[in-house]
Amino acid sequence: MSYRSDHSPVVLNLKLNTVEKGKALWKFNTSLLKDKRYINLVKETINNIKCQYAIPVYKINAIHNIDNKDIQFIINDEEFLDILLMEIRAKSMSYSIDKSKDQQKIEVNLIQAITTLEQKTNLSIEQTNSLEIKQKQLSEIRNTKMWGNLIRSRAQWVEQGEKPSKYFFKLESRNYYSKLVTYLEDDDLPRR
Repeated sequence: MSYRSDHSPVVLNLKLNTVEKGKALWKFNTSLLKDKRYINLVKETINNIKCQYAIPVYKINAIHNIDNKDIQFIINDEEFLDILLMEIRAKSMSYSIDKSKDQQKIEVNLIQAITTLEQKTNLSIEQTNSLEIKQKQLSEIRNTKMWGNLIRSRAQWVEQGEKPSKYFFKLESRNYYSKLVTYLEDDDLPRR
């Protein structure tokens, strides 16, 4: 600032409130449906809830052999369903958090191992193979993350994206007619 300025200095002190992030809205990760450990966890949770709320006349060890529609509970069906869904949701959340933490640890360990191997000047054949395997594993982890980001961005676009316009309706109807089967071809019949 020049000492012969025609402007008066302005001092501005700002106190910005930092917003503390809370827990976000949880959405089910459908990739868990391909995870055998998760599926077994859900089955185990369902069986535990069945045992917990079944009328005490059933033998706990034999309740798994009884058809689900024949089991009577000490609470009504709507409450049972709510409790069951709540328990499955809680187990799903903790499982996905633990799985994510484990995946992050694996990724960090792979990056450290790759960095260590890349810093060495003369790698043996065994070390070179190990480096390639670790790079492939890291690539798979990152591809999985990328796929998850793609799915989440598509879901966000669907939730917050633009509303269907006249253009999209016309495009959809045009695609409908291109997929429409107007006749069936049979080798025995003459062609049209």
